Amino acid sequence: MTGNDTRDAAYKSLKPLENTIAAAIGNKQVVIKPNAGVVAPQHRHEVTDVNQLRGILDFLKPIYDKQVIVAEGSASQAVSMQYGFEEYGYTALKREYNVKLSDANDP
Repeated sequence: MTGNDTRDAAYKSLKPLENTIAAAIGNKQVVIKPNAGVVAPQHRHEVTDVNQLRGILDFLKPIYDKQVIVAEGSASQAVSMQYGFEEYGYTALKREYNVKLSDANDP
């Protein structure tokens, strides 16, 4: 999918697969694992854009009514993933969707 709107492109790329994805999900827990493990402002261009996650969540909303987990772990012990969620704008997703942000490094 091409375009300048990351959110819209993510949504449109999944839409043709809606029936297949809905069937595959069934009663399973949906977990989205973005690429955001290197936490630092200079790495912002390397991580999954928050609007791409919004497009995925927009797509899931009518076919999945449970909480979606967004899970990522920091590649560095010195930086918490909570800081990364804030740095990359992911914390706004908790207000906008039924989303839980999970640090994949937590026991």
